[in-house]
Amino acid sequence: MREQPRFTAELGLVALPTAVPVVRMFVADTLRRWRAMFIEPDMEDVAAELVTLSVQATGPS
Repeated sequence: MREQPRFTAELGLVALPTAVPVVRMFVADTLRRWRAMFIEPDMEDVAAELVTLSVQATGPS
């Protein structure tokens, strides 16, 4: 049987440029609640890059 994750969080976004700062705030807030601030800067950057690429690929032209 597969072990369940200890922590989960999710956020739905729309492919707009404003999604990037929203995901940064979401990641920062989530990691603070999980007491994982030591990875916050890196995870914010990773999430922002993924959302930026997603918006560029699927968002309005």
